[in-house]
Amino acid sequence: MKVSALPGFGGAEISEIDLREPIAEDDQLELRALYAQRRLLVFRDQDLSYDDQIRAVSTFGPVVDEFGDGSSASMVSNLDPDAFLPITERLYFHSDRTYTPHPLLALSLYGMDISPDVTCTRYVSPEAAFHRLPSELARRIVTMVAVDMADYSDPKHPDLRPLRHRLPDELPATAFPRQAHPIVLTHPVTHDPVLYVGQFTTVWIEGVERGEGNDLLDELFSYIYDEDYVYEHHWRAQDLVIWDNVALQHGRDALRTEERRALRRVSISHAGWSDFFQKLGALEPQT
Repeated sequence: MKVSALPGFGGAEISEIDLREPIAEDDQLELRALYAQRRLLVFRDQDLSYDDQIRAVSTFGPVVDEFGDGSSASMVSNLDPDAFLPITERLYFHSDRTYTPHPLLALSLYGMDISPDVTCTRYVSPEAAFHRLPSELARRIVTMVAVDMADYSDPKHPDLRPLRHRLPDELPATAFPRQAHPIVLTHPVTHDPVLYVGQFTTVWIEGVERGEGNDLLDELFSYIYDEDYVYEHHWRAQDLVIWDNVALQHGRDALRTEERRALRRVSISHAGWSDFFQKLGALEPQT
C-alpha cells in the first residue's frame, strides 16, 4: 500500500490496494490511522460493486441506511431525476446534516459515470482552520453557539442559496429543521477542536446582533475557505473518496449542461435517518 500526500489541507491518495478484496487486518489498522490523521482518503482505479464499496467504507465506521429504504447507498447524479441530489446548481461549502442532532460522521462517493473534465468537488478543513485563527479571535468564539438550518419548504425544488441571506420572517421547524451547536465543536471521535460553521447552513450566532454575527461569520469563513488550503478532487470513473464529515466541508460549482456526473454515496453514522426523512418527505411545499 502506497500513500501520497494531496494538496490543500493534507489528505492522502492511497494506491497499490485492491478494494474488491477483503482488506487484511493490518491494512485496516493502517487505513484507519491514516484516515484519523488525514481526514480524506482517495482511492483511484477501483472497479467496485455496491457490496465492495460498503465493505470498504465500513472499515472506517458503521455504514448507515441513510434514507430508511433498505439500502446503504444512494446516487448523487445529474443524470437521474430520482437521485438523491439531481440538481445542477452550485453547492456551497457544507458538512451534511449539521442541522440535526447527529450529523453524519463520514461520507464516501464513488465515480460511476463520469465525463471528461467533470466539475470537481472541493474540500476544506475547518479543523485545520481553527488552528490558523489569531489567538484573540479563537478566545472570543470558544464559548459561542451557532445555529445551522436547512430549507425543506419545497423538497422537490430546493433553494440552494446560503440560508442566512434569505431567511423568511417565520421559520416553522417542520420545514426549516435547525440545530444549535458550539462554534468550536469537539470532534465526537478524535476530540479535536473544529471550527464548526459553514457558508451554506449556518444562519446566526446566538446572543449576537444579526449584523455583527454575519460579520463574525464572514471573518471565520475567510480562514476556512482560504484558497491556499482547498483540495479540488477532479473526478475520474472508479474513484472512491472517503472523508470525515465533521472535520471537513465539501462543495462544488454549478454543473455544465453537457457533463455526466453520477456518484454512488455511502455514509457512516451511529444514528439512523429514516424517521427524519420520512417526516420531511410528507411536507407540502410552503406558499
